[in-house]
Amino acid sequence: MQLVTSLLHEMESLSEEIQRTSCMPGGLFYGSFSRQPAETENKLNEVEQRIGMPLPPELREFFLSYGCFYSHVDGDGMVVGFFRRPSYPALCGGLAQALHATWGWGSDWDEETFPQKAIDAMNTNYVIFGHFMENEDCFQHFYFDRQGHFGSLRFDQDSCDADALLHLRELRDGVNRHSMTFTQLLTPYIQTALESTKKARELYSAE
Repeated sequence: MQLVTSLLHEMESLSEEIQRTSCMPGGLFYGSFSRQPAETENKLNEVEQRIGMPLPPELREFFLSYGCFYSHVDGDGMVVGFFRRPSYPALCGGLAQALHATWGWGSDWDEETFPQKAIDAMNTNYVIFGHFMENEDCFQHFYFDRQGHFGSLRFDQDSCDADALLHLRELRDGVNRHSMTFTQLLTPYIQTALESTKKARELYSAE
């Protein structure tokens, strides 16, 4: 987890520099970074009651020591956290429930492939806690399972491709194809967002 927080501190500092020196200060796409203060044990206990399972230890430690965050740089958006922010909703919760809230997925699903019993199991066994936005139509959704393993589901609302449907069927059947740690999951996405932040600094700096 130390690698994750170190990268986030670097991105936060760069974002502050962009907002301070940018020729277009305050723009949403020019290095925005918002961090919510570290959560309390009571708040996380409330989350666990709501989702019906304990948070994985590494994720709980992250929320207690760092907090939640949102970043948006030139189209790359990233949210980690269970708590809604005024500027950007973090759509989190049971996997199928969160996909429905974000994309409307489920209003037209094949009931033979995803009967209500399977949907209920997906909501019970997997929890989405954040996402990385490739573009406004495609997110990598971050989730964890009851065993405390992490994974990501790529969902494109314009073209829900064969791999996404296969991944959803695997999750329906209780198979987590990734089984990563928190650090393994988030590090490459934070590094991508950090590189975008560095490019934004070069493009928009007034100095």
